[in-house]
Amino acid sequence: MSCGLSKKRLLACAIALTLVLSAAVGTAGAGAAPAAAQGLNGPKFIAFVNSLAQIAARDRSSCTKMAVDLKAYVASHRGEIATFKAEASHMTRAQKLVFAERYGAKLETAIGNFTRNVVACVLNPAVRAALATLKAIKTS
Repeated sequence: MSCGLSKKRLLACAIALTLVLSAAVGTAGAGAAPAAAQGLNGPKFIAFVNSLAQIAARDRSSCTKMAVDLKAYVASHRGEIATFKAEASHMTRAQKLVFAERYGAKLETAIGNFTRNVVACVLNPAVRAALATLKAIKTS
């Protein structure tokens, strides 16, 4: 995954990571959960991505271990991931721009660290399945 430097592209990359590189931010709509009203929590999301990056870096020489560790991490953070998805899917255009301005550089670094390390195992079926568990988590 290659993230450009533009704010729009960076936000798209961040959200794509949240949805396991599979979807973009949804449009803002009625019925947003109260937690989603403020948009995506940048510091928490960056910490989450950094944790994924640490797992990928630590396990890059063993795809089997990476798959097990990613799956376990995702399982233990299901609620947090659902919250990220809810927050991201209800962001307004203005919130997206503010998010990119405030957290863009740190998020680009975190995403870069993750992708640089996970690429070693991205073709491994077990790692792909572990990453797919992110996508399967539904918002509450």
